Parts: sequence; structure tokens; C-alpha cells
Amino acid sequence: MKNLKGTTTYDEKKRFHYLNLNQAVAELNQVLRPRLIVVDGTIAMEGDGPIAGTPVDLNVVMAGTDAVALDTICARIMGIDPKRWLPSAGRKRWVRGRDEKEIEIRGNSVGGRVPALQALLRPAQDRCQKIEFIDGQACNACRDGLRIALERLKASGLIWTSCRGKITLGSKASLDSSAGCVQVPIGNCQNQYKDLPNFVPGCPPPTFLMADEIREMLEKNESSG
Repeated sequence: MKNLKGTTTYDEKKRFHYLNLNQAVAELNQVLRPRLIVVDGTIAMEGDGPIAGTPVDLNVVMAGTDAVALDTICARIMGIDPKRWLPSAGRKRWVRGRDEKEIEIRGNSVGGRVPALQALLRPAQDRCQKIEFIDGQACNACRDGLRIALERLKASGLIWTSCRGKITLGSKASLDSSAGCVQVPIGNCQNQYKDLPNFVPGCPPPTFLMADEIREMLEKNESSG
């Protein structure tokens, strides 16, 4: 269902995130209804997709004429409960009382054919005890990019238990003049802090830029300590 975002403009894609993303995707699927949907799962991805996931040889190709039905079966293949995964707005606008048991599967059986793929939702923020994260209604693009940047830094062996800093993202987040605290404003929504040395520009900023500035934050703390 979300793939239909490819029919919109770049600015409209970003606007979906500032609105209710699930609602916007559901409404787009009400307007555009493909006659045939093909899912290429020859090589799938698990973990921090779509930017930094791990390839998985799934060897599955699926096709169907109903986006909700097809996404439901894809969720089952990945070991995800469709009722939790499928946006509530999509269920209300598309399913209209249909039961999952009514979906007709032709070809090979889904059950037991492929490994279960689960997204790794382990925010590295939980392990940064002295870094304050201020989320001022940021969109998912900035949030996900920051999470991936932190996971990459953690995987590289960096230790930040003693680091003091503030990371802000979203238009509603604000900074103060905390002494001895490195501040990293992220994204164009934080343009009011663009003169700060660790400001990360972009909408959304590239993940590697976020990682670079956070790494610099850690190095500043280490040198001052």
C-alpha cells in the first residue's frame, strides 16, 4: 500500500510524514487502485530498512489484485500480526468487514516456506543515559535516520556512557544554553540553530551526517574529560 507514494511528488512524500502517515497512505489507496500488485521478495530485508537493513534470501514473488489482502499475507510471511501492522485507517477504509480467512492463496502454501522476518526495534537512545533526546514532533524520516545513525555508532564500538549532550529534532524542539553540554540540532526544522557547530542540515539529513556530528559530540566530551 505504501508503495503508491511513488506516484506523488517529492514534497508530497515529505508532507505525508507531517500529516498522519497511515491515514495518508490509506486515502491514497482509495484514489489509486492498481489492477495488479507484484511483490518481489526474491531478496528481502530485515532490520533497519529501507536504509540499513540486512539482506535475506526469501525467494518469494507474490502478486494479487487487492493491496490490503496482499499486504496481509506479506505480513504473515514476516511473522507479523496483520491486525497490528496494517494501519487502522487502512482496515477501516479497505477491509470493510472482510475476514483474513477469505483471502484466496494460489500457488505454493505460505505456511512454513520462509523464515520469519522481524524488524529490529531496539532504540539505541535507551543506552545513551546522559544524552538528552528532545523530539519536537519530528517526522519518521528524521527519527528513523537518527536511530540508524546511533545503532551504527554503537556497532562501531563507540562508548558514550559518560557523554553529556542534547540532540533535538522536529520544529517544536528547543535548546537552552546548558554549560558543558554539546548540542546537536538535527534537520531543517531546527534551522534556528544552524549557526551551532554541530547543526545537521537536511530534510531529512543523511544518516552519515547525523552519525558524524554525534561522533564529534562524543570526541568533544572525551577530550574535555
